[in-house]
Amino acid sequence: MAIGSALVTAAAAGVGLWLVGALPRAASAPGAGFAPTETLGFLLEPNSEWRQVTADFDVQVRSNSLGLRGPEVVLPKPPNCYRVLALGDSFTFGWGVDFDGAWLVRMARELQATDGRSVEVVVAGIPGWSPPHEFVYLEQRGLELQPDLVLWQLCSNDLLEMERLDVQIDARRLPVSVAAEAPLSAGLRSDWLAQLEQLDESERQRILDTYRGGHIDPVLRGIIRSTDAARREGAGPPPEGEVVDLPLDEVLRGLRSGPEFGVRYIEHMLSAARSLCAERGVPLRIMLAQARSKPGGAGKPDDDVAALRAWLSRQSPRVLDTVDLLPFDGGFFFSRDPHWTPAAQPLVARAVAGWLAEDAELGLVLIPGR
Repeated sequence: MAIGSALVTAAAAGVGLWLVGALPRAASAPGAGFAPTETLGFLLEPNSEWRQVTADFDVQVRSNSLGLRGPEVVLPKPPNCYRVLALGDSFTFGWGVDFDGAWLVRMARELQATDGRSVEVVVAGIPGWSPPHEFVYLEQRGLELQPDLVLWQLCSNDLLEMERLDVQIDARRLPVSVAAEAPLSAGLRSDWLAQLEQLDESERQRILDTYRGGHIDPVLRGIIRSTDAARREGAGPPPEGEVVDLPLDEVLRGLRSGPEFGVRYIEHMLSAARSLCAERGVPLRIMLAQARSKPGGAGKPDDDVAALRAWLSRQSPRVLDTVDLLPFDGGFFFSRDPHWTPAAQPLVARAVAGWLAEDAELGLVLIPGR
């Protein structure tokens, strides 16, 4: 599969979740990976199996009939099952690790319900998704899976990714459809291509050849950054007032304006998500997954993340922020890919399990001896 626009998009963000150079080299079936959907942009190709191979790992991936990673989801939910619906992106998906070793699966093994039910996790995490995808999935599909808990994983690149989306919103100012290409689909964004077309033909060909080989040329990286800056400048200052009171076109403009409005819009979606869950008696909890933000494991999260983390720190119930959980230089991030390594998975699983068990409302406890 050719490396796609989402790889370039994320790599340019500085906290990108698609490694420059992490080009999949093999798949067990043609086209294995992603399939388009009408309102979600893309899901995993249903009922498929393929190898995910990069410079850092080689893992087998299996999808179920829902287009999610993992085993089939039984409906109606068995009476002895406490079901956790996990929403998120590639961190929830378990990028680069075997399914049984992924943090969500490990977390489920460390917990049980106070009434003795075993914990099962539905992994509704797709590489390349951002909060609008996740809200649409929750409202249109997720709650029909009869969860006892919704665990929503936000990510440190969500704000920038939201700016680049084409989102359809309704009268509630909430997303109902997201137009997006799958992360491993071929092609560059049209605004980047427009700038590439202005370059000398030989230079353009060199950049595209580098791109197809799984690398981001500095010239292309500069184009991406300049188009991001131009989009924000063109959008103007963020709209003032409550999101729900803004005209629809102002909401869409605000989404392109930068992190200040992006945080407000995430808050708007989460408020609506909590209401949707409350209608069914389902609690919702939030966690933030932090990718390695700088090459070589040095540095701190990008400036855009500061606003998101500051808002999350004020939330109740408490949000689990993984930024302080994994040292950047401790072997917990892939050498060329800012995702969590297999060594990080049990640490994240233990932290999340403990955090959920401390929350009396959820009715979960740690299994002794685990």
